[in-house]
Amino acid sequence: MSLQSGFPMAVYIQYPRTNGRAYRWLNIAGINRYSGAKNPEIAIVVTPHIGGRLDLYRFNGANLTRIASARGFSNHFIGSREQRLSASYMTKDSQRAILALPSADRRQLRIMAMAANGWHQIGIATLPSSINKAILVKGSGKNVEFTVGLSDGSVYSISPH
Repeated sequence: MSLQSGFPMAVYIQYPRTNGRAYRWLNIAGINRYSGAKNPEIAIVVTPHIGGRLDLYRFNGANLTRIASARGFSNHFIGSREQRLSASYMTKDSQRAILALPSADRRQLRIMAMAANGWHQIGIATLPSSINKAILVKGSGKNVEFTVGLSDGSVYSISPH
């Protein structure tokens, strides 16, 4: 199967205690080649309900190693069963995946790319209401757009270019 075509996958992460508390929520944002590495990496949002942190993990033998981190994200909200508040696409020119996910208050769609020094925001769209539906990605390369559903019932199509 191709990673770009998508496939069902379960990933179990034994995550260390956060701020001295066990069982803090995390939600996978994507599995793709965000840094341009040969193998896929795992992007997760740790504590998406309280100013979430976007972490990127790379497989290092049998272990996962965190290689990047940025604050101010949410890809889940309390009471919701929706866990697909993020979407990725591969760029044609750099062979790195780009990740789109909401800001901590879910009123902005942030477009993130990996650079040599970590996550880098390459685009942002401010919305009139909070994102509460799965994010759909259509197209590829420079013709990509993200469709987002908001809590006020509206739907927006956003192009990062």
